[in-house]
Amino acid sequence: MSGFILANELQDYEAARKSYELYLSKFPNGELADDAKVELANLGKTPEEILKDKINQ
Repeated sequence: MSGFILANELQDYEAARKSYELYLSKFPNGELADDAKVELANLGKTPEEILKDKINQ
């Protein structure tokens, strides 16, 4: 949750990246691991960019 707030509310993408990576290092198979990976892949992208990426897949 801290990564989400850092990225989406505070636009501190570097701190968000560190938070997601820390979670994944401690809980690689955790309940939110897949979500953290998706957030990392889309970090700093606008909703339009994310949608465009999804369409192009």
